[in-house]
Amino acid sequence: MEYSTEKEILQPILDHGMEGMSEVLQKLFNLAMKLERENVLKATPYQRTEGRTGYANGFKERHIQSRVGELALQIPQTRKMVFNLAPDSIGVRRKLRTTK
Repeated sequence: MEYSTEKEILQPILDHGMEGMSEVLQKLFNLAMKLERENVLKATPYQRTEGRTGYANGFKERHIQSRVGELALQIPQTRKMVFNLAPDSIGVRRKLRTTK
C-alpha cells in the first residue's frame, strides 16, 4: 500500500484554504479505512502471511454529507471474513448512498 505524505494530504488546504477541508477529510477517512482493513486482515495487499485472516476485495464508493461538504469515500471490502467498516465507526454520522 502506498501511504500518502502529510503534504499530499494537506495540499488542498494549502491551495484553497478552508475550502479544501472536505478533500482533506476525504483523504484521511479513506486512508484510515485502508489501514484498519490491513489491521483486521493482518496483512497488506498482496502480502502472503500465515496469520492472514482474509483478503482485500476492492472498494465500494459511498458518499456522505458532512458539515464541510460531500465526501466521496472508498469503503474497503474483504473476502473470507466479515469486515463492516463504515465511516461512523471512525466518528462520522452518515447517510450512505450508492453511486451509480
